[in-house]
Parts: sequence; structure tokens; C-alpha cells
Amino acid sequence: MKKVFLVFLVLCAILLIVPIYASDEDSTKNKLFCDSNGNFTILVVSDPQCDTKSQWVEARDELETLIKRSKPNFVLINGDMNSRNQIPYDMCELFISPATSRNIYWSTTNGNHDPFVKRYYKMFKSYNTCLNSMVNAGSIYYESDRPMNYVIPVYSNNKKNVIFAIYGMDTGVSNGYGYEGLTKKQINWYIEQSNSLKKQNGGNAVTSLVCMHIPLTQTLDMFYSSNTKTATAKKSGEKYKIFGVTNQDGAAIENYTCENGTFIDKTYIHTTAKENDRGFFDVVLRQGDVKAIIFGHEHKTNIVGSYKGVLLGFAGKLSTGCYSDNLCRGGRVIRFNQQNPEKFTVSWLGSMPSSADQPAIYSDGTLAK
Repeated sequence: MKKVFLVFLVLCAILLIVPIYASDEDSTKNKLFCDSNGNFTILVVSDPQCDTKSQWVEARDELETLIKRSKPNFVLINGDMNSRNQIPYDMCELFISPATSRNIYWSTTNGNHDPFVKRYYKMFKSYNTCLNSMVNAGSIYYESDRPMNYVIPVYSNNKKNVIFAIYGMDTGVSNGYGYEGLTKKQINWYIEQSNSLKKQNGGNAVTSLVCMHIPLTQTLDMFYSSNTKTATAKKSGEKYKIFGVTNQDGAAIENYTCENGTFIDKTYIHTTAKENDRGFFDVVLRQGDVKAIIFGHEHKTNIVGSYKGVLLGFAGKLSTGCYSDNLCRGGRVIRFNQQNPEKFTVSWLGSMPSSADQPAIYSDGTLAK
């Protein structure tokens, strides 16, 4: 009888203790927090597009260099891991090892060369540090060909308040008009997430970063209306200031008219087709939370600038896969502090000696002090 009573007491103790322990663990598992000083660093890289083992090794080495230099809390790979959407597990393991070996959380977006494939999603999710997630299949915003849209909150170091958010969105591949860009469902999904975060934050917008592979059409206005030497418009509107380099000779010419009326030849930046621009940027302005959008896709561009109060920038490229140069091999770095997250800085670090670093700029596009 005593033994039965003892077993009963032990079971009661377990039932009392386990839920408390599980709750504490679940409250921090797979979540991002600012460090003890309130700082947080994001590294965004893009376009490894590795088709050979030597290119996977190059991409791994360059990611290692960037992680050592930037010491990020989170890494995002912004599309086009491979040219043919064939990602061997051992090569994925090799490439991402600079992050996994340090227990750094990471995620990916889908590019035009690697549209969503469920087995690759499962492969990435087999890593306990991968934060990829999908829109629920029962949601009105679910799309089977691009379900991997997600938002990752960053919490203050007291683990209570959401002070920043990172969105990863799938820009599709191409159709009869060109690159597809974001759909209406994706845009409405973003609005719902944005409003939910705002509600959690006492009615105040949560400063946010969006990462997507294909650039928005607004990058053309920013780029060709700038007064920077890298812009090659016939006439410069001298409206925007941009930083970085563009090294893309010989691209196809397409006429384009900027917002301020400047008529140019689109020779460098390849964006969502104008016919497929469904107004995401205007929605971002209305929501008031997204202060930076980082793109991939353009392997020989690492420009960044402020456009209507939102930073539009490119991550550059890793490895010699597909096409590349020695100027834009590197990654974009975003740093903020929980005391003033809206005043974050954005810089660009080269992963090779020939890739010159960019100075850090504030979220309003001015040079950081």
C-alpha cells in the first residue's frame, strides 16, 4: 500500500512539474531575442546558385567569412540556392554549416530558380535552427505553388515585447508578362500579419524588414532617378541618393519612365513585370511598418537607397554559380537596438578582398555616424 501511495505522489509531482517546464521551454524555443545589450544583427545573403561541388564550397567559405565579420543573430538566404532546383542534402549541409555550427537561426526565401518544393522545405526544416514556415493550408491566403510566406518576430531581451519583425516572401517565377512578383493573397496576408503585430504592440506599428527575391518595380525609380555615378540614365532626376555599385554591361534595353518623368533605358535592374505590380509597395506605405526591403536576383548589384522612406537594397551574391563578378560578392547587414529599433543601420560587407564594403546608412538613407 505504501508503494502504491509513493507512486501516486511521484506521478502527481511529475504532472505538476512537467507542464511548468514545458511552458518555459516553449516560450523561448525557435524564437529570436535581442542580446543582453539589446542589440540584434541580421545577415542577408542571396543567389549562391550552386551547380557544382566547388561552387557549394565557395558559397560556404563566403558565408563563413560574412558570419565571422558580421557576427549575426540571424541569417536569411534570399533565394536561388541552385539553378535547377536540385539541392543535394550533403551540399545543403555543407553550405549552411557556418550558421548551424554556431547554432545561428536561419531561414530561406524561394527565388525564380528554386520555386517551392515540399521535400526541400522538409529538408530545411530538419534543422532545428531553420525558421522557415508556411501559410496554413486552411487559410484563405494559402497558395499551393507559393505557401512559404512567413514573419519572424524579434523580441526584446526580457523576452516579452516584439520590437522588430522579419518577413520572408515568395515572388514566384515568370509568366507571359515577365516575373510574377507578389500576389493579391500574399499582400492581404502581409496586411493581416502587420495588423496583428501592431495590436500586440499597443497599436503601434512594429518596425519590419521584408526579404524577397525579385525586386519591386520601384527600385527602377530609385536607381534611375538618383544623382549617383552608378546610375546611367540619359537624364538624372537627382531625386534619390543611392550607395553601392552596379556592374552589369550588355543587358537588354527596355524603355522605362520614372515617377518623376525621367525617361531612361532599363539596362540593369530586372524587376517584377510592371503588369504584375499589384500595389505591394503602396500597401507597405499605408501600413507604416516596413522600413527596408532587401532583394536578391541581380548578381552584379549591391545598391541601396531610401525611396519614400523605405530602404530598397540588394544583398549581392555568393559564389561563382551562374554568373558573377568580383565586386558584388557579399551580404547585406542590418543592425538595431531594442531601445530605438526604427533607427536601424544597413551596411554591405564583401566576402572577397575585391568586394569593397559599403558604409552603414541609417533607415532614413543618411550615412550613419
